[in-house]
Amino acid sequence: MKRFASNIAMVIALVFFAMPAAALDTTTTTTTSGMIYLVPISYDNSIYKDSAETSGFYFYRGIGDNRSYEFGMDITNIDYWSGYDYDQRDYTFVLTNYTKEKKTRFGGHFVTASINEYNVITLFGGTGDYSRTDRYSQFDLYVSSYNNFEPSLMAFQISYKAGRTLKSKRNIYALTQLNLINLTKKADLHEQNYFSAEQSFTFYRDKLTTTVSGWVGKQAFSVGNDGFVVSNKAELLRGGFGVKFNYALSELYSLTLGANRTRFDDTSSDNTATSTSYTLMLGHTFN
Repeated sequence: MKRFASNIAMVIALVFFAMPAAALDTTTTTTTSGMIYLVPISYDNSIYKDSAETSGFYFYRGIGDNRSYEFGMDITNIDYWSGYDYDQRDYTFVLTNYTKEKKTRFGGHFVTASINEYNVITLFGGTGDYSRTDRYSQFDLYVSSYNNFEPSLMAFQISYKAGRTLKSKRNIYALTQLNLINLTKKADLHEQNYFSAEQSFTFYRDKLTTTVSGWVGKQAFSVGNDGFVVSNKAELLRGGFGVKFNYALSELYSLTLGANRTRFDDTSSDNTATSTSYTLMLGHTFN
């Protein structure tokens, strides 16, 4: 499974991002950007986890006004109090097609872990509507397969988001997202259906962009960040909040700093703990 996912990741990355623009279409304008990031994580009151760290990279390639490709890969290491060292690799691919007022997106997220039951294949698709200049809406369906989990299960998630620029303050963007998750089996949890609501506000001021966010409700085996984050353990997530600052260093470089705090129940346990993650990200536009 690990070798298969790694080979697929390398092939798609080469096709999407190493191919010269001229090989695609000499008359089509291409835009390429990317970022690298580091996310240290600390845990409070967890009976299992001590600390963790995630590092990775993300690439975006836009082909004219009609299509874009995205690819992300990250490596996560979790240190447990027992001394066990857990490793995980995530690969995400997204293809988006644009028309005058709508977009459709399809993608996959693959997880390979040092514990086989946490290996996951997630496929997703969705559509977005930006026919109004001050509003946006998006609907997505995520299907995750946990074939090695005991017992094996499927997770279905429906997400709907709606965003708008506030008319009184054109430099403020509000985004609301609703999530409904259904598990085919309880998988060491008490329920099979979970609902959550997310809210964020983004403030634009010169070179600085600030986003504050929070969510309430419950999630399990959830998919976030438009498919780039998959929660693949039997942990009940109970809400959280965060803040993110993005600063444009120049026309080509940007720096992002962020922090998030999340409440969760330890794996197969009713013990409630919290995680705090800190994000350091450097972005670059290639053309």
